[in-house]
Amino acid sequence: LRVGRIFSCATNAQQCIDVVSRNEMYFAVLPLVHPRARREFSGRTERSEPFTRSDLTLPSNIWSSNVIGSLSPWLNFDSPCHKVRMDSEQALKQEMAWAHHISCPAVIAPPPVDPATTMLAASTLRSLPPEARASMCTCR
Repeated sequence: LRVGRIFSCATNAQQCIDVVSRNEMYFAVLPLVHPRARREFSGRTERSEPFTRSDLTLPSNIWSSNVIGSLSPWLNFDSPCHKVRMDSEQALKQEMAWAHHISCPAVIAPPPVDPATTMLAASTLRSLPPEARASMCTCR
């Protein structure tokens, strides 16, 4: 059994890892992107700052063994609004590319907004490359 801790906002990734280590846990679940860094890909919102922290905030062996990434909670693949669905799909691709870059061993996706309409969410997640899907789980 491996026990970890979920951090909904991690201003300092190293401090989160230190807390996990001090409490004899194996991993920290960290948001891949800052919770306020909602991106719009339709060109309406320009962001000059990066969408996430530097990969140099932790050594690569820590990213690959002690961090589980958490996707943005605002992702909504089942939205009736086409723009929201498209922004969610683009953000998913961006966040999964980042998780791959930092060698994150697993990624947690937010649950579908409406469990009765999970087909679009499932289709979106299935559209990811197989290596990305292998390390993903959805939680409630």
